[in-house]
Amino acid sequence: MALATLTIAGNWVKIPQLGRVIIGDRVEIGACTTIDRGALDDTVIGNGVIID
Repeated sequence: MALATLTIAGNWVKIPQLGRVIIGDRVEIGACTTIDRGALDDTVIGNGVIID
């Protein structure tokens, strides 16, 4: 399970990453590109996006 960290009352706390990665249509993702899912919300890569 992947974990993210955030501060609560001045203390670092590990929480599970609950988000997803949603990749749209006609997306190009270059070699060695890392896409991290969100800790609380989804990571969304929209239609037609090119990441290089």
